Amino acid sequence: IVLSRRKLLNRAVEKARKSFYADLTMDDLREGRVTKLMPFGVFVELAPGVEGMIHISELGWSRVENPDEVLHVGESVRVKVIGMEPSEKSNQLKIALSIKQTIEDPWETVDQRYHEGDAVRGKVTRCLDFGAFVEMEPGIEGLVHISEISYTRRISRPEDVVSPGDTVQVMIKEMDKAKRRIS
Repeated sequence: IVLSRRKLLNRAVEKARKSFYADLTMDDLREGRVTKLMPFGVFVELAPGVEGMIHISELGWSRVENPDEVLHVGESVRVKVIGMEPSEKSNQLKIALSIKQTIEDPWETVDQRYHEGDAVRGKVTRCLDFGAFVEMEPGIEGLVHISEISYTRRISRPEDVVSPGDTVQVMIKEMDKAKRRIS
């Protein structure tokens, strides 16, 4: 006689998975546990045998370079289901998740916190040929054009004055809430 507990456990997991899929709908808010961090996103276990993926762009309103800057394996997270499609490889669903969509969009109320002429502190996030991007709060980023970096000397590269990670004092010249731009 050959016995296998694995087959019994697999049947139980498959039954639980089918029950979970039957209840799952778009825009559901669910709790999950981070199981794996990849360069392109994070895998989250929603139920035994059911995983979804949060793309790196859906981890938060701020720009994220590496998922391990934001989350850790084993961490509990609240997510929103933003996509479901059948998998070609198995009888499971590919579930797309978002943390960003569970949090209020900071651009909805940006005009209540910031006004043209305000002097604010921010962190330089990136430097490009035409200027430096400064994050004033998670998800709210503005551009300091290269011509505005210094009035006393000519700047050919923003990196000559600021570097990513620097905290700087900036003044808001112009805001366009509709286009989500701040100068």
